[in-house]
Amino acid sequence: MFTTLRFPAILALVLLPVTIIAQPGRSGAGLPSSVTVTAGGASADDLNDDFGGRFGDTQVTHVAASLSHRFSLTDRSSLTLEGGYERFDLDSDPAVVPLPDQLQTVSVQGMLRHPLGPRWSLLANLKTSVANSGTGIESDGLGVNVVLLGLYRQTDTFSWAAGLMYRSLAEDDYRWLPAVGFDWRPNQTWAVSVGFPRTGVTYTLNDRVRTSLEATFQGGTFYVKEPVGVRLAGPRFPLRDTLLDYSEVRVGGTVEYQPHPAVTLTASTGVVVGQKFDYFDRNYELSSDGATPFVRLAVRYSF
Repeated sequence: MFTTLRFPAILALVLLPVTIIAQPGRSGAGLPSSVTVTAGGASADDLNDDFGGRFGDTQVTHVAASLSHRFSLTDRSSLTLEGGYERFDLDSDPAVVPLPDQLQTVSVQGMLRHPLGPRWSLLANLKTSVANSGTGIESDGLGVNVVLLGLYRQTDTFSWAAGLMYRSLAEDDYRWLPAVGFDWRPNQTWAVSVGFPRTGVTYTLNDRVRTSLEATFQGGTFYVKEPVGVRLAGPRFPLRDTLLDYSEVRVGGTVEYQPHPAVTLTASTGVVVGQKFDYFDRNYELSSDGATPFVRLAVRYSF
């Protein structure tokens, strides 16, 4: 959840993962463990670089799976441990498009939440991951993300948080970032969440169905070992042994259906409004600003 980000929308850089405040969610609320599987895909407009290069569109498909368990330390303190795997497949020829055909992340994280008073809580999250291109595991893709936040429940309907984020694989200017966000629930039906990786408005139809309009982020920073762009001319090609920051901003709608208290099905669709592949330590970037469709499906089982 705390992947490295570098995107033109600087505002998104200072928003926290607001899911940890009080984002709407009912799936298995009283159950400590859960398994989540996600799949989806998005097409892209033509990719361009800053040197006049034009490349065809690159379709990105995505699969992810995670397993988490929440341990109750005291009546109000908890520790949640989670292991996850995420993969992006890029439908392009790495020889002529300077992108790998696969990116993957294997991660383990722990999140501690501890009360500091009637309204204040401390949240600390530590995530260790290996993110690289290809199918193997590369030690150069080892990264650590840390989040420290103060959570404040101002009223029964409004909560906010502020703190600091650190991401070891990020570009130097983006390793340390402030984090702010809020969650507002004026009644049982409506909820407004502002944060990263999701900002949106949610409407609850009934105990089983809710809908959302939202902006979300997808991506991460990956170590690329194998050469890409070997058929391209220029002193910067081929690219290898470098870091690639992939970021994508999506705007759309989501429908969530809960056929059973322990099962939640989610479907999202909309448009990708910005896509970027940035080799920031090589000063080379591919981007697409065209709006293209995406779809995402997920299932969560709590136990």
